[in-house]
Amino acid sequence: MEITVQYLITLFLFLSFSVCAELHTPNLSAKYEIRDQLGFQVNRSELIFSIFEGHVVREVPEQNIIEHWVQRKDGRHVFYRHFPSHRKSLYYNRGDLRALSLASSWEQVSEVIPSVWLQSLNLKELKDSEFGEVEVYQGTIGEFEVEIDWLKSQSIPYRYSIRKQYQRLTLQLTEFDSSSNISQKLSEWDSYQSIDFSDAMDMERDTFVQYLMSSGQLNTNGLGLHQH
Repeated sequence: MEITVQYLITLFLFLSFSVCAELHTPNLSAKYEIRDQLGFQVNRSELIFSIFEGHVVREVPEQNIIEHWVQRKDGRHVFYRHFPSHRKSLYYNRGDLRALSLASSWEQVSEVIPSVWLQSLNLKELKDSEFGEVEVYQGTIGEFEVEIDWLKSQSIPYRYSIRKQYQRLTLQLTEFDSSSNISQKLSEWDSYQSIDFSDAMDMERDTFVQYLMSSGQLNTNGLGLHQH
């Protein structure tokens, strides 16, 4: 199985579907450099992870990827994928989420990577970073070698590395802001035309849907980002 940047971003979504009590999650914005290595070939991109007033957003600008969760008090959280170059969005209803085994508990959604993974790893040491004290964990999860440098004060990874043979993906925290405000982006995305994911496959003549199909964006059961 090939590890991809997309696989890294949403690997944690491929978990059991569940609903938990509403949680208050503080606003934050964390920027990561993604280093995607295959043998001697290395590609770099940026991940922007934001939490703002009941919204969780993951952006990879270089790949035109925006994943957006909206919290609901009844636990029926809403999921969108936005495409700025087309000014359109895909909307996933609760049935879609269940069918695709997309985790929708807010506890899972509002983490960069699942903190529960730390339970499967060994705590090796403590060290300092520019953002505070870091706990260093190492071990294996399934067939992957995993290293997580955990910034405990913020409950986010300072560094995260997943490796299998000659493939490695690494996240490195580069910026952190505890007063994230993405209201302007939310207003912009709200103006996009929204298409239900369940309807998209019946719209093969639509140019946007053709783009989604040709780029593999609707192949959510594949081994790329949307291994939902």
